[in-house]
Amino acid sequence: MIYWQLYNEDFVLPSEPPDTDTLAQILDLTEILCQYTDVEDLQALAPLTQLKFLFCHSTAIQSLAPLGKARSLKTLNCAHTAVHDLEPLRTCTQLETLIANDTPVQDLRPLHNLRKLQTLFLEKPPSKTSGPWPGSSNSNN
Repeated sequence: MIYWQLYNEDFVLPSEPPDTDTLAQILDLTEILCQYTDVEDLQALAPLTQLKFLFCHSTAIQSLAPLGKARSLKTLNCAHTAVHDLEPLRTCTQLETLIANDTPVQDLRPLHNLRKLQTLFLEKPPSKTSGPWPGSSNSNN
């Protein structure tokens, strides 16, 4: 079972198919935490246009494509995932913080026109074949 922690006042995700009121409540979600879970796909989040905060780090997701309509998104943490393409974020004009450490992301051009982006973390882990960190002592010398 995949665990999603959803924040919208006292909302609890139902086990039965949602009725109209519950569906409206789901669509108004603004914060989702699914880090450290078995989540592989964010497709279920595509209709959540009011989403402001998404923490999906340390999961198996590979694509941010479902976030293309999340124009209210302010904070995204997709660190430690297989996400490699930031193109879907081009339309997330409210994005202020992006954390994408330890991902295969290389092209930052999709972020170019995100004027509200203030914080970007894109640290890569050291390669196991690249030797010691610059400035560190090498015990093999």
